[in-house]
Formats: sequence, C-alpha cells, structure tokens
Amino acid sequence: MALAAELWGWAWDQDNPVHRMHVRRLIIVGLASAIAVAATPHFLSLYPYPFETQGSEAQQRLIVEWASPNFHNLELRPFEGMIFLVVVGFALKRPSMFDLLLALLGIGLALQNVRNIALFVVAVTPVLINTYGGWWTEYTAAHNWKFELPPRPVFAVITAVVLLVIVGTTSLRVSSAISPARQAQLDASNYPVGAADWLEAHPEVGTRMFNQYGFGGYLAYRFYPQPNRRVFIFGEAALMGDSLLNEYADVYYVRSDWKKVLDKYGVDYVVENRGDPLPNLLATQPDWTLVYQDKVAVIYVRKTPG
Repeated sequence: MALAAELWGWAWDQDNPVHRMHVRRLIIVGLASAIAVAATPHFLSLYPYPFETQGSEAQQRLIVEWASPNFHNLELRPFEGMIFLVVVGFALKRPSMFDLLLALLGIGLALQNVRNIALFVVAVTPVLINTYGGWWTEYTAAHNWKFELPPRPVFAVITAVVLLVIVGTTSLRVSSAISPARQAQLDASNYPVGAADWLEAHPEVGTRMFNQYGFGGYLAYRFYPQPNRRVFIFGEAALMGDSLLNEYADVYYVRSDWKKVLDKYGVDYVVENRGDPLPNLLATQPDWTLVYQDKVAVIYVRKTPG
C-alpha cells in the first residue's frame, strides 16, 4: 500500500527525486520481508495463508470474530466514532495518498471482520493525528492565533504528572488482571476447568471426544498428548479446513446428519457449553448419559451397547 501511494505520487510528480528514493527503499524492504517470511519452517505455505483464511466460507460464516461488526453493540461506539472522525477530517483537510489508502484499507477490513477493528485503530490513529494536526496548524495560521507553551520547568512538571498518572493507572489495571487468583477465576468462568478436572480423574472414560470450538485450545493444553483426550476441533480454524468446520457445525447446530458425523469419527463423549443445542438434545437421547455438569460445561458419554 505504501508502495502504491509512492508510485502514484511519482507518476504525478516525476521531477521529485524523493518519490523515486522512497519507491526504491520500499521495494528493497518488501523483497527482504518476502525472503524473511520464507525463512521459516513453513517456507512458502505462509504466503497464501491470509488469503485462505479470508476466502474460507466456513470460517466467515461460523466463527464470531470473522463476522461483521454489529453497531447495535455499545462497545463498538468508539469504532463508529473513529470512522466519523476520519470522514470529517478528510473533509477539513485533503489527506495524502498514503493516509487515504491506509484509512480506506483499515475501514474496509474492520467492516468485513470484527477482529480487524484493532488493526483499524492502530492504522487510523496516526492518520487522524496527521489530518487534524495539519488542519489545526493551517486554521490557527489563517486566524493569526498564537499559542505559547508554559515555561519549561512548568511544562516538564505537567508532563511528568500526566505520565505518572498514565503509568500508575495502567500498572494497577494490569497487575489486577494478571494476578494468579484473577487468572484462575477467569479460566474457571470461561473454560471447562471443572470438566477437565473430571476427565483427569476418570482416565478410563471415553476414547474420542467431540468438543465445543472455544474449548479446544484449553482441553488440548490440559491433555495433550493423551490419545483418548484428543480434541475434535480447536481455535486454529485454518488448520482444521472447511470440511471439518462444516461437519462440526452440523453437530453443534444438531442438523439432520449430526449422528452420522459423530459415528463417522467414533465419538463416544462430548464436552460442550451448558445450554447449547447439542447437550440439550443429548439430554433426550437414551444412548447418552450426563456424567458431569457445572455452570460452564457439561460432559455426555455414549452408552456402550449391551
């Protein structure tokens, strides 16, 4: 994108040597980055990875973080506000080609997938600073406004106080969030900690698991490499492939072939969110037994014939 902006500027101002210098540097950096990507154990397979993810119909349809933003959610109001700030800023001051492309790309990605909002914020914040800073400079100059900073010692004290407040607030916030007790509380309220403890206490139960998508990473962390505790699916959806994701969805949403999928993989126990469609249905099935439940998860075990 930066290269495209510089090429555009060079095409319109061919006499300016700065554009040519920037294009040359960007090409060198781009080639070096491409070589660095290949210098990994994955070699060339990393190049198509982002495009495979964006082009995965199953991921876009089934995984919440790949959905478009729901602007009815209150927590997305700041994101909405930043979009308006970009529009107003570009109306006040004409942006550079790079700032324009960066803002358009950031907005496009964020509107496509909610997980890209963080990238949008990182990309657009300097654009807003450049735009409004440049506009304010022009506006004050046109009105002959002059602003003087306070004396240097006073300004240093003010800056130090502001930095101390920021550092102190951030430190308190982070320290409370990363304390072992707080982390254990968060784990227990979001992951199947109790269900995993039960499975650990009953190693003889089950040979093939079906698990909820969001539980996969935690269960793999707890039980890998135990063969009878291998997860059915986990958070690296690109590694799973669309075929497995679609089969998972058929079971999770109890579509017509849900039993066939479980039989295909020989699933004999299920670790699921409490209240999800599948455990609610299993509660009505005579060949499945509830062996564990808490506020987060349930475990159903298939009864053996005879």
